[in-house]
Amino acid sequence: MKESFMYKQKQAFTLVELLVVIAIIALLMGILMPALSRARDQAKTIACRSNLKNLALGWVMYVDDNEGNLVEGETGWVKWTAPGVDFLNREKKDIKDSDLWPYINDLGVYNCPADRAMKGYTDETNRVMPLFRSYAIPGGMNGRHSNYLPGIEVKKFMNIKAPATKYILVEEDHVGEDNGNWGSWILNPKADNWWDGMAVLHNKKACLAFADGHAEIHTWVDKSTIEDMGNQHLQGVTPAENEGEDLKYMQDHYELRVYPTD
Repeated sequence: MKESFMYKQKQAFTLVELLVVIAIIALLMGILMPALSRARDQAKTIACRSNLKNLALGWVMYVDDNEGNLVEGETGWVKWTAPGVDFLNREKKDIKDSDLWPYINDLGVYNCPADRAMKGYTDETNRVMPLFRSYAIPGGMNGRHSNYLPGIEVKKFMNIKAPATKYILVEEDHVGEDNGNWGSWILNPKADNWWDGMAVLHNKKACLAFADGHAEIHTWVDKSTIEDMGNQHLQGVTPAENEGEDLKYMQDHYELRVYPTD
């Protein structure tokens, strides 16, 4: 009995050995977790691009079925949802009642998996409600650009110059009161400031869909873009000194039928 007891004692871990094992596990977790996090973020980015690819194909199919007319980009492609009780469910219903739903009838496609935007509207239980839809159509693509800024919108596909270079869907930010992707995403292609902002959901990147039906991942380069987007509503915000490459990119690929002169 004594020998058996001593044998069992020898098989047990000492405190030092346990601490060494714990330290090794912690070290491995420290090495693996960032890699797993990057892989998860990359998967969400790829899923977002896939969403926009599908929405772009639905957009193109609508054009084909409607004699070359673009889907209405303010409240036609998706209906406008008024704030209030049961906002999230009503927003999903409005998506199903919209012009693109017959072509893209999967709710998940309208939401970026990295989007965690929350609006300051509450339901009957006084909980903050999430905003479901992540994407918006630019005002120049048969939206309401001219309601806010100089210029005339494109209404026919034939009037889009170089469709492969003109975006039709963006990830819009949700920052600021009444800025929940309601209406078109607006930009003045001649100004030195933003009007609406882009969402930075993919580690300094954003996904865009283009008029030829393709989607791509665009990387932001300006420090001020990455810091400002998602933290404030960018209307009237001018890029920092010696920056502006991101704004210029979005301006160069923003389509209008008639551009403002200044």
